[in-house]
Amino acid sequence: NLRQLQTLSLEGNSLNGTVPSFLSKMSSLKTLALSDNQLHGPLPTSLSALTQLSTLALDRNELVGTLPTQWALLSSLTSLTLHECHFFGTLPTNDAWPLLELLSLHTNEFSGVIPTSFTRFFRLRVLDLSRNRISGTVPAQIGSLKELRVLRLEGLMLTGSAPPQLVALNELQELSLTDNAFTGPLPPLSKTMVRLRVNGNKFHGSVPAGQYPELLLMD
Repeated sequence: NLRQLQTLSLEGNSLNGTVPSFLSKMSSLKTLALSDNQLHGPLPTSLSALTQLSTLALDRNELVGTLPTQWALLSSLTSLTLHECHFFGTLPTNDAWPLLELLSLHTNEFSGVIPTSFTRFFRLRVLDLSRNRISGTVPAQIGSLKELRVLRLEGLMLTGSAPPQLVALNELQELSLTDNAFTGPLPPLSKTMVRLRVNGNKFHGSVPAGQYPELLLMD
């Protein structure tokens, strides 16, 4: 009985066509993984019926279009990976994913700014928005993401200074801001930092010696 199915993993095959709408009938589904296939077309709004869905992985396909606003109903999501597709439009502005821990949207064609709603995903541990057409500044409210371990904002069109509120991210281990248009001094950061990438910007000043005792990589 497909209505009782909790995990559907078909990653790394040669599946083509669109994401089938009948998946929305699998009301018990908690994991849907269709990554690394040849799926194309827009995302079905009908997936919003999967209210128990925790993991949704559609990355590395030929999918296009915008993210359905109806997906705000996916209130059980902990992991959403949509990277390396052809999505466009603005980033979702809902804050209806209270359990979200991983959000990977890199290597798409998203535009606009980083919504402040993202800073209300209080359980977020990994946020990767790299290589999109996102502009503007990093919201000062970023400091409210106390669980954040990895923040990747590479290859965007971000400007201004890096917000000093980054120092409030006590669990942050990896920060990548490469290839943007940031200016000003580097902000103070968590002493837990392991990987720091800030090349390709207009930062000035110096990094205090000994500030990051765990640092393994900096460029």
